Amino acid sequence: MPTKSETVSLGTKLILAKRRGARIISVQTAMNETSKRLADTVLTLEPGTEFVFINSLTTSLVRRSYVSLEKIRSFERYAEFLKEVLRFTSSLVQRICHVTLEEFDRVVEMIGCSERLLEP
Repeated sequence: MPTKSETVSLGTKLILAKRRGARIISVQTAMNETSKRLADTVLTLEPGTEFVFINSLTTSLVRRSYVSLEKIRSFERYAEFLKEVLRFTSSLVQRICHVTLEEFDRVVEMIGCSERLLEP
């Protein structure tokens, strides 16, 4: 759990990133005020479904050619990775994570079309 000073620091980083034109996606299992105030898109997942969400997101990014298969092939054990991850679909996100397909697609497109990704 982040301390109060870490939370303030994260909020400050998000504000500065937004001023520079960043679009912020918040994915979590519980809504918080920082996300409500600063995120462009907020997804609230069913608790314990983060694994399904991230694997489905990865699958969608690969299938829509936002992530190069050549890049993935450079990973150690890439065949196992692809075999495991590609089982996850957007319909699983809808059913298990309780996120609509429209919300999920918006996140996939925002990430896929971004020039770069930042972590706070």
